[in-house]
Amino acid sequence: MSRILAVDDDQGILNIISSLLKTEGHEVSTAADTHTAMTMVRAQPYELVITDLRIQPLDGIQLLKLIRQEQPSLSVLIITGHATVETALEAMKAGVFDFITKPFKIHDFLATVNRALEYHRAETTGLQNLVDANCRFDVVVAESSAMKSLCDQIDWIVPTNAPILIVGERGTRKELIAKVIHDKRGLEAHRFHAFDCAAMLPEQVDLELFGADSQGEETYPQPGLLEQSDHGTIYLNNIGYLDLDTQKKILEVLATKTVGRLGQTEKRALSVKWIVGSSSSLDTAIEQGRFLEDLYRKWSSVTLRIPPLRERVADIVPMAYHAIRAEFGLDADLISIEPEAKTILEKYSWPGNQTELEEVILAAMSASKGKPIGKAFLPREIVSAVKGMPDAGPQPANASAYRWAFLRSYLNSVEKDYIRSVHKMMNGDNQKAAQALKISIPELLKKMGR
Repeated sequence: MSRILAVDDDQGILNIISSLLKTEGHEVSTAADTHTAMTMVRAQPYELVITDLRIQPLDGIQLLKLIRQEQPSLSVLIITGHATVETALEAMKAGVFDFITKPFKIHDFLATVNRALEYHRAETTGLQNLVDANCRFDVVVAESSAMKSLCDQIDWIVPTNAPILIVGERGTRKELIAKVIHDKRGLEAHRFHAFDCAAMLPEQVDLELFGADSQGEETYPQPGLLEQSDHGTIYLNNIGYLDLDTQKKILEVLATKTVGRLGQTEKRALSVKWIVGSSSSLDTAIEQGRFLEDLYRKWSSVTLRIPPLRERVADIVPMAYHAIRAEFGLDADLISIEPEAKTILEKYSWPGNQTELEEVILAAMSASKGKPIGKAFLPREIVSAVKGMPDAGPQPANASAYRWAFLRSYLNSVEKDYIRSVHKMMNGDNQKAAQALKISIPELLKKMGR
C-alpha cells in the first residue's frame, strides 16, 4: 500500500482518481488547491502526488517545483489535456515524472502510477544494498549460482602460483577477473599488465612482450611487458592469436623463469603470475599445429570458465545497476529500471555479454535524463529480438515524446535556415540551389516553407 495525494479543483476528477487508486489498495488523500496540497505534503509523507496542470492559485508546474525543492525524492505526475511542447519542457526541467493526458485509459493511468511508485521506492531505499548484496570482490556481480561458484573458485585458486587460463566469450570481462585475482594475491603494490595478443602483428607482439635495447635506428630504453611485470601479474588475452615463434619464446620463459630482450643473449630472472584468456576453445588450433600443446598444458593447469550472460539471468539487473553506479557515482542510486524493461533485459540473449549490457544500460540512462529506464529507452533491435515482446513502436505521449518532438522541430528549423542560406547564395535561383543541395525544385520549395 502506498500513500498518494491527488490535487484537482474538479471534485468529480478527484472522486474518480481516488476510487481507482483505493481499488488498487492505496491510501489516497485529496486537495482542491495548491496551498492545501503543500500543507498536506509538509504534514505527512507521501510516495506520489498527482496534480492537474490547470490548478489554482498556482498551476501544476509551480506546485511541482515547490515539491521538488522540499522533497526531491517525491514523484509527481501531471494530468493535462492542454500540454504544449513548452509546457512539457518546463515540467521536464522541473523534474516531473510523467504526464497523464486527458481523457486517460484506466489501464494506462494505473501503469503510470505503478511506475512512479517504483521510482520513488528506488530513490528512498537506494540501490546500494541491492548492488552490494550481489557483489563479490567489490566489482564482480554474483547473484547467480554460476557466478557464485566462479567466485568460490577464485578464492580457492588465489594462493596457487600456477598459471591460470580464463575462458569466456567476448564481453565477459576476463580482464576484470584477472585483475581481481591479482588484487586478491596482495599484489596491488606491484604491476598488473594486460595485453591483447590480437591487437598487433607478430613482430610487434614480440617487441611489446620482450622489449629491446635497440631496433634498427630506433632505441627502446623500456623493457618489455614481461620484464615490467616482474613480481606482479601479466594478463595475455586472445592467446590463440599468438604466432608460433612467440609461443616458443614464452614456453622457454616458463621453463627457465628468465626473460631476455630481443637481440640480447643476457637473461633476467623473472617471477611473474601468468594469467591468460581465450574467447574460444584452442583444441582446433592445437590439432592444426597453430598452437603448441605443451604451452597450452602449462597455461591451462588451472582453468576458470566465465559463463555467458544468457546462462546467468539473475545477474543481469544487478549488473545493470552496478554499471550505473560505477559510471555515474552515488547519485545513480536514484535511478530505477521499470519492470517491463527488466523483463526485456533478462530475456535478451546478450551476444556481447557484460560489455554489451553496460553499453546499453548507460546509453539508456543518459537518454532517460534521470527518469526511470523504460522500454522506450532500450534499443529497438533488442526489444524486437525478445520473443513475445512487441516492437517499441511509437514513443508514448509523455515527456519523452515532447522532448523528441522539440528536437525534431529544432532540426527542421536548422535545415530550413541552411537551405535558405544556400538559396540566397545562389541569388534566389531555384534551379542552382536545388542542384547545390542535390534535391528537386519542388522539394526545395517545400523545405523552404513556400
